[in-house]
Amino acid sequence: MNILIVPNSFKECAYSPEIARQIVTSLKNYLPHKILKNVRFSVLPISDGGDGFIEVIKIGRASCRERV
Repeated sequence: MNILIVPNSFKECAYSPEIARQIVTSLKNYLPHKILKNVRFSVLPISDGGDGFIEVIKIGRASCRERV
């Protein structure tokens, strides 16, 4: 099973990468082991251009390297 985590930031509270980590941690603590062993989490923090935009761009640049 694949679970896609795609959070936006919570204004003046937390940036989307931090929220994504918290969601994954919570799911790992909540879901039974027999389900977790078949789960793959994919995390894709997003931004609408407001709070946390730079953090999301940094993550995107790190994961998308292009050879020239």
